[in-house]
Amino acid sequence: MMTSDDILTQFDLRHTKVRQDILDLFLSTKEALSTRDIDKNLPNLDRITLYRNLKIFEALGVIHSIRSADQLMYALCSEGCSSTKHLDDHVHFYCTQCHRTLCLDQIQIPAVQLPKDYEAESNQLLVSGICDSCEP
Repeated sequence: MMTSDDILTQFDLRHTKVRQDILDLFLSTKEALSTRDIDKNLPNLDRITLYRNLKIFEALGVIHSIRSADQLMYALCSEGCSSTKHLDDHVHFYCTQCHRTLCLDQIQIPAVQLPKDYEAESNQLLVSGICDSCEP
C-alpha cells in the first residue's frame, strides 16, 4: 500500500507536513472528501494552503475532483494518473443516506456518442442512491 511519502516522491513534490497530512487523510478513507471534510479533520490547516495544495495535487494527477450533489469533492487518483492523463473515467456514487461520495473504480463510464462537431474534454457520471453500508 502506498504512503504519503511514496506519493510525494512519485510526483516529485517537496515533503511537507501539510502535504503529508492531506495525503494521509485521503489514504485513510475510501470516500471522496470536500474541503469542509478536510477542514474538520485538519483544523489547524490554513485554508489558502489547503486550496493551493489541492490544486497542485489535481494538476499533477494525485487527486481528481468530483462534482457531487451539492459540492466539489476530491478523491485519490488511480495509479497511472499524471498531469497529462487522468484515469478517472469511472462512476462515482453519492449515498443519499450517509452523504458519502465513493469512487466505483471497477465501473467505467459508458461511451457517449456526441453530435458532430462536439468534442468531449472530460466526463463524469454521478449515481445517487443508498450505498452498501446503509442498505438494510
